[in-house]
Amino acid sequence: MTSKINSTPTNDNTSHTDTVLINDMKFIPGVIKVHKGDFVVWVNKDLVVHNVTELTGKGWASPPIHSGASWKIAVKQPADYNCSIHPEMKGKIVLE
Repeated sequence: MTSKINSTPTNDNTSHTDTVLINDMKFIPGVIKVHKGDFVVWVNKDLVVHNVTELTGKGWASPPIHSGASWKIAVKQPADYNCSIHPEMKGKIVLE
């Protein structure tokens, strides 16, 4: 399923911030479509610590994201990612 949980304009009116929830050991949505330069923020709603790690070239990785915390990046290219702590948790960023 491809969808946007939350998309809000940033100050420059050209990029957006899209939200991916981490809940019940899943990234919600599992696939998110954004534009190059948009931001994606992952918000941990689970009780355990997670992270977000780009899979192909290990080009980026978050620090541990504790319950109630978040982590944000500017999207430069499409990416498959997972939680390296819980590798079964996978997500995808698609560029529109």
